[in-house]
Amino acid sequence: MKKLLSILLVIATNFALAQTPASKITFDVDKPFYFNSQEIQISYQLLDYENKPSQSNELVYILLKNKFNDVVELQKNFASKGQGSSKITLTKSMASGYYELIVYTNYLLGLGESQLNRQRILIYDTEESFTIKDTKKLSHINFYPEGGQLIDNIPTRLAYSYEHNCSQTSAKVVDDKEKTIAELELTKKSGYGSVFLKPESSRAYKISHFCDSSNNIKSTFPKVVSEGLSLRVDDRQDYYLLILQSNGSVYHNDSLIIRPYSQNNIVYESKALYKRKGLAIRIEKNQLPSSLLSFNILHNENIIASRSVFNNVNLKNEQILIDSVLQTSSGDELVFNTNRDIQHLNAKIIPSNWVSNNKDLYYLSNLPVTLFSSPDDIRQRLDDYAISISESTTIKASENASRTKENYLYLRGNLKDIKPLPDSSQLYLFIPGVNVVYQANLDSSGYFEFPLLVEFYGKQKIPFYAYSEDHKFTNPEVKVEEVIPSISLNLTEELPWTEAHDAERKNIAQNNSIQKVYKFYQPEETTDEKTLEFNIKELVRDPDSDYDMTRYKVFPTMTDVIKEVLNGLMLRKKKGQYTLRMFSEDQLRVYKEAPFVFINNRPTKDIDEILAINPADIQRIQIFNRQQKLVNLGPFGDGGLVVVTLKESAGSNEIAQSGNYFEATGVTKPASNPIKNNEHNPNLPDMRSVLLWESNLSFPDGKVRIPFRTSDRPGNYTIFIKYMDGNGQLGFGIKEFKTVFNPKKLSSARKE
Repeated sequence: MKKLLSILLVIATNFALAQTPASKITFDVDKPFYFNSQEIQISYQLLDYENKPSQSNELVYILLKNKFNDVVELQKNFASKGQGSSKITLTKSMASGYYELIVYTNYLLGLGESQLNRQRILIYDTEESFTIKDTKKLSHINFYPEGGQLIDNIPTRLAYSYEHNCSQTSAKVVDDKEKTIAELELTKKSGYGSVFLKPESSRAYKISHFCDSSNNIKSTFPKVVSEGLSLRVDDRQDYYLLILQSNGSVYHNDSLIIRPYSQNNIVYESKALYKRKGLAIRIEKNQLPSSLLSFNILHNENIIASRSVFNNVNLKNEQILIDSVLQTSSGDELVFNTNRDIQHLNAKIIPSNWVSNNKDLYYLSNLPVTLFSSPDDIRQRLDDYAISISESTTIKASENASRTKENYLYLRGNLKDIKPLPDSSQLYLFIPGVNVVYQANLDSSGYFEFPLLVEFYGKQKIPFYAYSEDHKFTNPEVKVEEVIPSISLNLTEELPWTEAHDAERKNIAQNNSIQKVYKFYQPEETTDEKTLEFNIKELVRDPDSDYDMTRYKVFPTMTDVIKEVLNGLMLRKKKGQYTLRMFSEDQLRVYKEAPFVFINNRPTKDIDEILAINPADIQRIQIFNRQQKLVNLGPFGDGGLVVVTLKESAGSNEIAQSGNYFEATGVTKPASNPIKNNEHNPNLPDMRSVLLWESNLSFPDGKVRIPFRTSDRPGNYTIFIKYMDGNGQLGFGIKEFKTVFNPKKLSSARKE
């Protein structure tokens, strides 16, 4: 197969891609925080427009950025049947801070950056000192009015989310006369709720909150506007009832447009005249797609109210029961059952103190139908570890919405030169490792974009050669164009530092010490990013003529070598300019195009460079002139091929060392599970913090058994299970267990 692929030459063309691209992506990482020199393990799942697992095979981009909007890592990974995994190795030089991880496709990027799934990643420098701060009393409450705003004298449901770490707590909404308007339920450490109230713009509202007898809260109560439109969406069995109300004379007798959107596409439209007492609109569910819908009310094409609901997408989470953690002779086994057809499952076991106060971050939120967004911010995240679905604030698709699904690795870039480019030129790319030649025909803009049917891996230096009969390139350059989204999350906050962070840093130091004491060193891993070289000899074999130049007398110039030694090569001079052509032995004709000459794998057609070679430096010259062989190379072989190998003593030859290159990012191979259940050095204590990280698992029968190995590090651990079934329904499970150090187990392992 490799030999067949190695002779492939592709001319850039447009590909018709019939398969529907994924409409959104959800992804997960293995830890809540990292230290430099560790690895971020990533798994992702592509979803269709109905929020169900997609079977699409397409190129997925994985991007890590710092707070300065610099690209720290860019990977390209092929999803297989809608799933994939990867890893990012953090360097020792990485600074402490928040980073933004974005997983996206070319198609989603074309819909607008608001459609992309993002997550903040906490990274710490092991050499930097941090201080544990007392955050036990820190609390916050965020509010979300239905319809986007509170309007004077309009009854409105007000949703809220909260988080605290108080032994005793209470909160209520009071007005400027300290009158209680609504009581807030804060029964858990974090959660959600809603209250119904009738606000007045003449009143000032605030939150009265107590945490262990002290008032310490971060909260801003929404402003009450004097005039506006309120939108409420009642979810009935077979239809939605949209209830619009306003105060005063605002919008009275005005024509309003009711326009539900799904993924920036209009799926329904209705017009209605707003009357004084309000307006009620009934929309049958069977007229709408099964997806996240954004009901937008427009007046003169301006959004005046918005409300998002999930139509026929059950995101109410059904907690699965983790039956037990079994002790077995070969290790430990996690067992749980569900009646779901599990299509995508992530499981992790991490120390309980990593998430002791933030366990709800690992739950899949069931709140999309009760938390409401404002017209100015229609986007809404469910949470960091669940599906993130966004709606654009501009509603209309962006200019790049025409971007298509990528079934192949694409190369996009621009060819530039000191002088303006001619109307027509050829760009040859020599892909290292796979030894494939690609040709693109360019116009005066120099822009190229085409898919590579044979991928290369990691970051590579790609040799290229630009050629035109009407233009002599002086200093050609190729600049790769990658469309990189900007950061949108807040990355400037102060990093948290708790006892859990302190313990993990000490554990990393202990692991390093143990490895030295036990004289155990991990074998150096081979990475996909190793530098490869293009080798023309792997592309063509069996030359038609082969000359060992060490057996010939040394000629003074390359002109003499061509005329006296190399049969079939013809050097002509016309108007002071030399031209080189090759004679085809099987076609008995002279090729119209000049032959490609490779000097120590560096391609050229420049006759001046060829004639500048010192014959004393040449080891061997091979000629390929038969069309029967050259036809497999496509246009690349139209003029024949000459391969010149220089002597090792000529390694510093300027012609051999010169050449044009550009750096491009290839495909990243899928990451394997870093925690192998039975792969452990018995002579080394196992001090892992993460006991299990399994991603993209499928269990069609719903019976799940996942083997794993506990470490020799005692403590409390928490199991997190997150899954999606074939209907797009989500579920989770959580369970804690305790491990103790067992010296007998270590002794037994050593004996074995």
